[in-house]
Amino acid sequence: MNRNLLLIASITSVFVIAFALTTFLHEIAHALVAVACNVACTLYHTSVNYKDPDVPDASRIAIAAAGPLFSLLQGMLGLLLARRLSPGMARLFWLYCGSMGMMVFLGYIAIGPFVPYGDSGQIIRILSLGQSLTIPLAVLAMFGLAWTFRSITRPLRDDLLHIRQGMSEPRPSIAILALLPLLVGGVLNVALSLPAPTFLSLVLPVSVSLAMLPAAIRIALKARPEDAPEMGIGSVTWMPVIAMLLLLALSRVLAIGISL
Repeated sequence: MNRNLLLIASITSVFVIAFALTTFLHEIAHALVAVACNVACTLYHTSVNYKDPDVPDASRIAIAAAGPLFSLLQGMLGLLLARRLSPGMARLFWLYCGSMGMMVFLGYIAIGPFVPYGDSGQIIRILSLGQSLTIPLAVLAMFGLAWTFRSITRPLRDDLLHIRQGMSEPRPSIAILALLPLLVGGVLNVALSLPAPTFLSLVLPVSVSLAMLPAAIRIALKARPEDAPEMGIGSVTWMPVIAMLLLLALSRVLAIGISL
């Protein structure tokens, strides 16, 4: 494969890998807490289903909270690691992981008052939390999401410019590197989420691409080749593409369900 096409495929693969890991780890956190609470469940690629509908409220709260809290931990660690790395494919992966983790956590807080079957919606319903608390929290979460995606714009730009610098002539435009992975990766993420147990499971992969779109557009319009960091890109491998294909295969296994 052409070096430039392989790098574009690698950027897209890293985006899909970050989404797949964010989704899988979120659901695994639910499942592990369910097991710890002695609640029999089935782990799927985008959900965890109880085998016994009569689950105590305390266990339901703990299980529902586990996923978003793990996503928060992933988001914080991902963004922290990204700050310590030099521009390149590895930092791009952690930027995606960090921003997606924060999006899942803050997103659940934002939709909690309006989507009763989501993780936060279940907690709000069980605890009978009023809108005087949940609506202000939802507004704050929206501001948090806006800040998160705005804060990654510059490092994301540097990563893409750095990767572009390692391409052969004629190099693709920065607009292609910024926008194409979101579009192609978004389609792959939707496919990865099928079959979707709820409408929310289909909204998430689309929302991830849409949330990152403003940053990608700013990069496409304002980034200049001379802003690229001065460092070599190193070797180019098929590993991101292979890892993405393996995770897509894993999603098909989890779609069948694993009893715990």
